[in-house]
Amino acid sequence: MALAFRHTDGTGLADILDTLAQYNLSALFFLPPDAIGDNAALIRCMVGAGHAIGLSVVGGPASDAVSLLSEGNRLLELAAHINTHTVLVENKDED
Repeated sequence: MALAFRHTDGTGLADILDTLAQYNLSALFFLPPDAIGDNAALIRCMVGAGHAIGLSVVGGPASDAVSLLSEGNRLLELAAHINTHTVLVENKDED
């Protein structure tokens, strides 16, 4: 079984992490680049607990997506000394 979570603002992450720890499970979390800076300590905890971090970006021109991914990886490097190659490209017409 594989678990993946998509978060747009980072809220509720602590509760999800507590539940995963209770059942000794790990998961993949997709976060938009702008949610990384405000959740740096939580991201370090996530990585330390064995969870994977991916980036979530809204679809659009490829140059915009590449720019967002680059910024996301820069923020992940600052927050937890990691980079990711896992990306969720979302349809910009959907919530």
